[in-house]
Amino acid sequence: MNLDRPKGLKAIRCRLRLAHTWESPPLHILVTAEEGLTVASCLDFTVATHGDTIDEALEDLKAMLAEHVRDYIDRGIPEKLIRPDAEEYWKLFYKLELQSQRRLLNRMK
Repeated sequence: MNLDRPKGLKAIRCRLRLAHTWESPPLHILVTAEEGLTVASCLDFTVATHGDTIDEALEDLKAMLAEHVRDYIDRGIPEKLIRPDAEEYWKLFYKLELQSQRRLLNRMK
């Protein structure tokens, strides 16, 4: 991803479940708009994908994350699974999350 261009759209925390046997801790998903596409990135694993819509990008990311986790487990190196993304993306994630919380609080007033 180009750090100068992405427009933050959404910050999501979610868990990944694999075959009712494993569930991840909360993952940090950043959704951005880049060059006409919607990009969904898991900041915890440095895994990203894109789609025409947010839903499409998130569905693709879910499939990629499941494959990513299975691959590291199958290769016997789960300790190398987590590779945090660049600091700039984490800052954008927390900025979007804070904006969302503020909007929610303003609606409650």
